[in-house]
Amino acid sequence: MQYRLLNLSLIISPVLVAAIFLIISCQKEKSCEGCRSSNEPPVANAGKDTIIYLPADSVLLNGENSGDPDGTITSFQWKKIAGPSSFSIPNTGVAKSIVINLVEGVYQFELKVTDNDGLSAKDTVQVTVNKPVNQPPVADAGPDQDIFLPTNTVNLDGSTSSDPDNNIISYQWKNIAGPSSFAIVNANTAQTQVTNLMEGNYLFELTVTDAKGLFDKDTVQVKVYPEIIPIYYGNVCFYFPDPTGTIAYPSVWFSPAPSLIIVTINNLSDTLSGVWGENYSPTCRFSTDYYIEPGVNCAFFDLAPGTYSWNAKSPVLDISAYPLISSAFTQYWLSPHACSGTITVNPGDSCIIQPIVFP
Repeated sequence: MQYRLLNLSLIISPVLVAAIFLIISCQKEKSCEGCRSSNEPPVANAGKDTIIYLPADSVLLNGENSGDPDGTITSFQWKKIAGPSSFSIPNTGVAKSIVINLVEGVYQFELKVTDNDGLSAKDTVQVTVNKPVNQPPVADAGPDQDIFLPTNTVNLDGSTSSDPDNNIISYQWKNIAGPSSFAIVNANTAQTQVTNLMEGNYLFELTVTDAKGLFDKDTVQVKVYPEIIPIYYGNVCFYFPDPTGTIAYPSVWFSPAPSLIIVTINNLSDTLSGVWGENYSPTCRFSTDYYIEPGVNCAFFDLAPGTYSWNAKSPVLDISAYPLISSAFTQYWLSPHACSGTITVNPGDSCIIQPIVFP
């Protein structure tokens, strides 16, 4: 019995061996040729939501904060997925691109990024385009004015005031400095008249207000000088104010006074001599032809009715002999200046004041 069992084990064992070999030989091996760890997708970042106000109609789309944890982003692609039809993206294939021609409404723009293994991700950014924000107006009360009594009326003009939104709804004039004698004919219009002025310096303020309640203010100065009384007859008076504002006439007096300006009317020339005073007001005096009063910055002409051309110039002078003249004044007159114009004399004109203003 033991012998037969031994033979049986010898018979079976080759079969078992063959079966085990067959099972092992049928199993598939994993191939690692070119294999790598699992690829992770990129992360798209289309930037922060944006709000703009017309008339601004463009925004910058910025996807530069997108990234890929285990590779590189090889392409960007922008497109609109919601919102008004009016828009344009000149370059949709870059990380940063501008979108233009936007109109009022809510837009959504989608950014798609793709990595070097072909995986992609998307993100969206919202752009809200609102109606224009109201901007404040800009008040303009007009240029400063000078008048001589008995003229006691000026016109105030704020019509050049403006508003970016074109919605100024009110104007308001008021006096904020100066003598108490005045009357504003209509304080609630862009253009108005002020009457009953007296000698002195006035300051008038203009307030303009828009439809949203925003406002702006500006001021205009009106200087009213005393009446020019014609002590003598002279129908044209040229005068020159102190250009440096440094000498108050007649605190400094020279004899003879330096000749600083030459005035020519057609072919008639005259030299103005004197100390120029910022507080000096011209007056008209008698003249049979023309007359110069030494020490005063005026030249007077007696001209028949008509229109005349005139020229004024300052010669290059050495006025160092006058030590009381300030250095700023001296430096000014060491350079030549010139200006010109026309003047019209009408029948009956008794005193025409012509300031000489060099550029």
